[in-house]
Amino acid sequence: MSNIQSNASSDAQLLRLMKKQLFWQRLTGVLLVVLIAGAVSIIPKVKAVGQELKSLSNRANVVMADLEVLAENLISLDLEGLMNNTDQLISNSEKNMTEMTENVGQALKNLEDLDVDSFNEAIGRLNTVAGRLSSLFGGR
Repeated sequence: MSNIQSNASSDAQLLRLMKKQLFWQRLTGVLLVVLIAGAVSIIPKVKAVGQELKSLSNRANVVMADLEVLAENLISLDLEGLMNNTDQLISNSEKNMTEMTENVGQALKNLEDLDVDSFNEAIGRLNTVAGRLSSLFGGR
């Protein structure tokens, strides 16, 4: 009888062990199905993100190229020469403005010094002389 009890006990242990093995196999199968379903749903999203990253990379390359051109232009820009030319332009403008102011002042002084009465008298004399010359050459 002890043999039968021992067989029954070992059969019960074997059955328990097989049930555990079946449980773990089912759990592994379910996890595998979940992983495959998740991978299938994630793959298109990963592809879309990859395409966006590629697009961003292309835009970043364009921006970098533009920045390089800008840097080269800034390096080739002669700021010192530009500042010197600006200073020279301002200096020349000041000089020309001073000369113009002096010339306008001189013109105003000449106008003030002009004796209008003497000028009118000289025009009258010129008119008289022109009239006499005109009569000499067969005018009135």
